[in-house]
Amino acid sequence: MSSRDILIEQLGNENSYKVLVNKFCNHIRDNDDLMPFFGELDTESLVKLEEEFLKAAFTPQEGKSRRAHRRVSRLHKNLFEMGLDETHFDVLKEHFLDALNDFCLEDDAYEACSNDLDALRYIFEENARKNSRRGRRSSLGQRRDRSMDSADSDTIAGIRSSSVPPLSRNRSGDRSERGGERGVKRGMLVVTRSGDKLKQMFQAGIKQKLQHQ
Repeated sequence: MSSRDILIEQLGNENSYKVLVNKFCNHIRDNDDLMPFFGELDTESLVKLEEEFLKAAFTPQEGKSRRAHRRVSRLHKNLFEMGLDETHFDVLKEHFLDALNDFCLEDDAYEACSNDLDALRYIFEENARKNSRRGRRSSLGQRRDRSMDSADSDTIAGIRSSSVPPLSRNRSGDRSERGGERGVKRGMLVVTRSGDKLKQMFQAGIKQKLQHQ
């Protein structure tokens, strides 16, 4: 017999099992640590989600349990992306066992449920690791983008400094000064054109992103 069958037998009927699930959901709603994840769900949605959670834990056949475990992972995908992990699983398990205590069942039902629930903990651990790796990759990408922006700024500064020739000091003073002025103007023109080109590239990038939205 599965843990669910044992529960229903000791509770008396299927309706009593539904009452147990509802008590479990009430415990979840009363927990401040779980509310960021489950607080947006209405009662019906939360009950259905936790029924699937318990069904996966209490399914004894290996093939069926694997499918049920994958279903739990899919149903909780958005919650895992929000940060749901194995520590929250421990809280969920504790709340179910607390709800079970309200019915004063025999120890074998309590222990069987506790052991079966433990079989789901790896789902929360694996998904937490996956999302942690995604977070690290995203952080590395942002740092790389900032480094490229900094390099672009250095390039602009390099153009500005290298494009402006110094004023020469020789005998033909007037001609040298005029030549220096022309060099300064040429340098300013290079900088201006470079700035305009970067501005055009930036605006084109924004337009391309908006078109894809």
